[in-house]
Amino acid sequence: MVTASNLAEYKAHALAVFAGINRELVTDAQFADAEKTVAWCKDIESRLAAAKQHALSQTASIDDLFRTIDDISAEARTTRLELDKLVSSRKDTIRAEAVLDGRNALDDHIATLNQRIGRALMPQVAHDFAGVIKGKRSVKSMADAISAELARTKIAANELADKITLNLRAINDQADFGFLFSDVATLVLKEPEFVAMSVKNRISEHMAKEAARVEAERAQIAEQERAKAQATERARADAEIAAATAKARAEAHAQAQADADAKRAIDEVIAKAREQDYMAKIDASRMMHNASGQPPVATMKQAPVCEIAQTEDTSETTSPLSPPTLRLGQICERLGFNLTADFMRRLGFEPAATDKASKLFHENDFPRMCAALVRHIQQVSQGVAA
Repeated sequence: MVTASNLAEYKAHALAVFAGINRELVTDAQFADAEKTVAWCKDIESRLAAAKQHALSQTASIDDLFRTIDDISAEARTTRLELDKLVSSRKDTIRAEAVLDGRNALDDHIATLNQRIGRALMPQVAHDFAGVIKGKRSVKSMADAISAELARTKIAANELADKITLNLRAINDQADFGFLFSDVATLVLKEPEFVAMSVKNRISEHMAKEAARVEAERAQIAEQERAKAQATERARADAEIAAATAKARAEAHAQAQADADAKRAIDEVIAKAREQDYMAKIDASRMMHNASGQPPVATMKQAPVCEIAQTEDTSETTSPLSPPTLRLGQICERLGFNLTADFMRRLGFEPAATDKASKLFHENDFPRMCAALVRHIQQVSQGVAA
């Protein structure tokens, strides 16, 4: 029979120890203490299990002993599991925070480089913050690995920024041709030698295209001027044709008017001839009446339609014919009135040639034309008188 026992005090003291274990893990020492505490808790469990086994052979109050041992063992197990899980979770959190801190530091450095360049031309720099801490167990080793990777990426970013600055200066030196470098964000990442050659080639190609464009515009302007000159010439020709047409119409109208005037003049001559001949007949009849004392007997004969003599005056001496150069218009100008080609044919003079619309006669025939015209007028006058 157990007469005295410190189980109650032992339990209270053990639970207090477990409650006082640190669960805020930040430093490597704290992680090391937590890992030692996990091992200690596991040892407590083993020792309590052994004590429990030993107690089975004792005659003390087994129920209280077992209950106490079970409570302490359960608390030791709970604490061990909690700490083990907390250590693992906290290490994962610290790894993620370390990777994030490295990336943020690199981003801040790239932003600073963009400010130095003057434009946001810096690309993302390759990094592997998660990879460098793989297998690292302590916080310090992880921090050292992150710092080393950050330093490496910063150096790479600085080199890239220097290259971008050099290439951008080569492009900005050609300010008049900035429109040729719309791909500047990609171009500045190339090697400086390539960028310099690219700038030179683009400017040369642009100048050649510009020269071709100017030449094409000059040719187009010349073609437009030529077309304009042709249009002006056509308009002038059309105006001349219109003026010539109007003049021809006016001349035709004047010719028609002259023909009408000539016809009226001939009609007046014929009328006067008829009147004179009629008065002569009357005077002769009166004279005969006065002489014989008998009224005159006048036999009236219908005058035939005017026939134009077709025979030539054989008494006239014919001379060799000259070339047909005498125009019908010239004949009308000489006579002072208009004649037609058909009328000349009726007089016996066929046109010897034609020049466009003009009828041509022999100059040698003009005297015979005048004689034929006189005979025609006399015949007309005699026919009317008869």
